[in-house]
Amino acid sequence: MRDHVPTSAILLVAGSVFCFTMLGAITRFTTQLYSVPLLVWARYLVQTLAMLIWLGPTMRLGMIRTTRPPLQIVRAVVVLASSLLFVTALRSLPLAEATALNYCTPVIVVVMARLFLKEPMTPARIA
Repeated sequence: MRDHVPTSAILLVAGSVFCFTMLGAITRFTTQLYSVPLLVWARYLVQTLAMLIWLGPTMRLGMIRTTRPPLQIVRAVVVLASSLLFVTALRSLPLAEATALNYCTPVIVVVMARLFLKEPMTPARIA
């Protein structure tokens, strides 16, 4: 086990938590002004443009190349549904409760993997 965690790693984690918190707070506020589909569309449009600007010059078509298009489409639909449901939840739940429910995702994934995919429940997954 490492005795030292780099300061840059700590700052990156803290920065990401801050960004997700701000995204949730801004989304909660804007759900009172705009429709949920519009907000989700705007979020992914900005994200897509940022990725194209940042990674497009080096990756080119590698950004969209896949060997399993049907699974990518299913994944995209699930991510879209998840985003729509989460933003809808932000509209009616307090920010802290919606965020806490969102952070339960790893637990829900492990339980669903056991139920639907018959994945083994290892000690690490239970922990």
